[in-house]
Amino acid sequence: MELTESLFFIFTQSFLKLPLLHLALILITFFFSCAQPLCHNDESIALLQFKDSFVIDKFASYESAAHPKTASWAQEKNHDSCFWDGVKYDEETGHVIALHLNSSCLHGSINSTSSLFQLSQLQVLDLYDNDFNQSQIPSALADLSKLTYLDLEWSGFSGSIPSSIGKLTMLTYLSLSQNKLNGQIPYAFGNLSRLLYLGLAGCSFSDFFPPIVCKPTSATHLYISKNYYLNGQIPSSLQKLTQLNSLDISLNNLSGQIPPWLGNLTQLTSLSLEKNNLQGILPKSFSRLKNLEYLNLVSNHLSGTVDFDMFLGMKNLNRLQLSANKLSVLTTDTNSSTNGTSTMPQFYILGLGSCNLRNFPGFLRYQNNLMFLTLDGNQIHGKVPKWVLNISLKTMAVLQLSGNFLTGFDQPPLAVLPWVRLQIFDIFDNMLEGPLPIPPPSTVNYRVRRNKLSGQVSPAFCNLRSIKYIDFGDNKLSGMLPDCLVNLSDSLLVLNLVNNSFGGSIPEICTDGSQLRMIDLSYNKFEGHLPRSLRSCLMLQTLNLGNNQLGDEFPSWLGTLPDLRILMLRYNQLQGNIEKPISNSVFFPKIRVIDLSYNDFTGKLPSEYFQKWNSMKAFDATNSSYMKANSNITARTSADSDASWTQYYPISIKITIKGVDRVFQKIQDVFVVIDFSSNMLEGEIPDSIGGLQGIRVLNLSNNILSGSRPSTLGNITVFESFDLSQNGLHGEIPLQLKQLTFLSIFNVSRNNLTGPIPQGNQFATFETSSYDGNLGLCGYPLATKCWNSESPKLPPPASEGKGDSEFPFQFDWITILPGYVGGLVVGIVGGNFVFVKKQLWFLKRQMKRRPRRRRGFRT
Repeated sequence: MELTESLFFIFTQSFLKLPLLHLALILITFFFSCAQPLCHNDESIALLQFKDSFVIDKFASYESAAHPKTASWAQEKNHDSCFWDGVKYDEETGHVIALHLNSSCLHGSINSTSSLFQLSQLQVLDLYDNDFNQSQIPSALADLSKLTYLDLEWSGFSGSIPSSIGKLTMLTYLSLSQNKLNGQIPYAFGNLSRLLYLGLAGCSFSDFFPPIVCKPTSATHLYISKNYYLNGQIPSSLQKLTQLNSLDISLNNLSGQIPPWLGNLTQLTSLSLEKNNLQGILPKSFSRLKNLEYLNLVSNHLSGTVDFDMFLGMKNLNRLQLSANKLSVLTTDTNSSTNGTSTMPQFYILGLGSCNLRNFPGFLRYQNNLMFLTLDGNQIHGKVPKWVLNISLKTMAVLQLSGNFLTGFDQPPLAVLPWVRLQIFDIFDNMLEGPLPIPPPSTVNYRVRRNKLSGQVSPAFCNLRSIKYIDFGDNKLSGMLPDCLVNLSDSLLVLNLVNNSFGGSIPEICTDGSQLRMIDLSYNKFEGHLPRSLRSCLMLQTLNLGNNQLGDEFPSWLGTLPDLRILMLRYNQLQGNIEKPISNSVFFPKIRVIDLSYNDFTGKLPSEYFQKWNSMKAFDATNSSYMKANSNITARTSADSDASWTQYYPISIKITIKGVDRVFQKIQDVFVVIDFSSNMLEGEIPDSIGGLQGIRVLNLSNNILSGSRPSTLGNITVFESFDLSQNGLHGEIPLQLKQLTFLSIFNVSRNNLTGPIPQGNQFATFETSSYDGNLGLCGYPLATKCWNSESPKLPPPASEGKGDSEFPFQFDWITILPGYVGGLVVGIVGGNFVFVKKQLWFLKRQMKRRPRRRRGFRT
């Protein structure tokens, strides 16, 4: 201590004895050196050039915390580049060693001439969540030979992976996930021997699973999911990766069995094989994976018996999903004396859907942290036990019990569901009786369809201020709907009350700012006028009020809804003219399906609407998709994380084709239908209808139409069903209809048509019933020959002998494809066909006063 003090005294005295000029020079030199830039000027210029090669676009990044980091970059006095946002430098050398530009809203192209590749000392390059405009990954990345971390995930790259990446032998982290990459994974990846993390998810790779990715034996995290065309079996080379901590090869097209050697990867904490084509049994060797926290085998073709006890030894397992296989899971009625909460896993997520369970597993009694429980599609009978209503009361967010044989709750009366944080409650397709169980205010999705629930809708449902989906359909509910349902308009997306016995007037449902996409109140007993508040449902896509007792005029005021695509008003007591558009802004601009059948409409067909329905004029099915209402849902799935997914709600409708009511469970957005049948419409069919070239189904039967059929109908080349029967049409069948090669249903019976029936193409498939009651027609398939016909009689169609009321499809969930001879309805998934004979109302040709009719059948 004395020596140190002596040295400091000597240094101080010597420094003070320096001449004043020398002292000034020392201080100036010190301050000048401090003012020098810490980073190299050439690297600063390179960074600015890199910045200038892109534009800032807020839509280029998706993360909520995204912000343009390069916006503040500028080479100005006292503004050193080493302190720029996202830039990290080496304090000793002054070189840029890290560039963190993730979620920086960068948009533009990049190639190997970019100034970025002048940063030769770069060790970390993070470009996650930007948009590089489908550029190829630059091969010049190999120039950054000191890179240890490279993240290009979600950055809009495309094309093949350059083999030069194999030269980056210092890499420990590499993610190329969620880009439109293709081709093979380069064999040069085998040189990346230090790699710990490899992400190749969502890259559109095809062909067989690349064993080269298994060469870096030190890898701990491997993600090669969402490559939907990646074939082959799980490669045996994976078993060399004994240090693997996380393996995700889900959502590929892998086949074969799950190899038993996966049980040797005992360091695994996360394993996902979800949504492949894997078969066979679950290997017993999985019981050795004692460190597992997450196991997902959902949606494969696994079979055999699984003893659930194999998972009880995995003390850290908190997320287990076995649903949507062909497994039979065996559980024992666990008791607290031998298997209490201290000796078994505490699950956050538990998926046991379609696992052939016959009762509620006993171990659930001791689950206090469940947030996501799926038991749908099992064989569980009887009432929900009391103890089930007491599990995970403070944490349960998702409860799915649909597709069982449940009859009620063993705790009557169950006024309110007990889970205070419940968001999704699915218990449809059961046998529940009694009143609607009332969910907590946190509920987002409430589906109880196809049960035997009865009684009225409690006003307590009006407190669900976060609700998005309500489905009460196909029950025995009755009474009037509470007026307070309008309170849900700001959040509710889907309101489905189909096939109940609700009555009275439809309450006002919508307010300004309504989020409703779909309203289905069909097959009830509603009466009175349509609620005028519907004009406030500006996001509405589907409105189905069919099969009620509504008495009103045609709601032309709904034509202001900018996105209304399906309007179903069939089987009501609507009357008056189908008015022409009030103005150019009131004409149903997006309408694709309109069904006004079985009402009392009079007057002429609305030719003005036909001229303006541009959405019916296009028929390109290349990029078509199924109509649906969807929303993003976020639910708690663990103590410190949420899960987000998109909830899809398919739109289904019932359409009458050739006297048969057909239920279409899914509808493509190219499906165009006009059904004005069974009204009292009169006059000629306007030529303007021929401009609607996207029509698939046209039904104008059972009216009082007259005149000849316009030849412009031949312009609708995608016609599949065409019914003009039971009218007063005259003249010949236009020869132009021969070119309708998709036409499978054609009915012009009971008119006054004359002349020869067109021959060839689809007309060779139609039966005599299509032409009955037209005494002036001749030619095949009728027995009456045409005097000037030289065409040989064609052989009878294979379907001859079937009556009008039959339809040659009795199946469920069959994808219907276009055909030439078959001419089946394009791009629709049909199911649960209900056969209903259409009544013959042809007396309307002579009388404008319509006879009594019975209401349509319910399903």
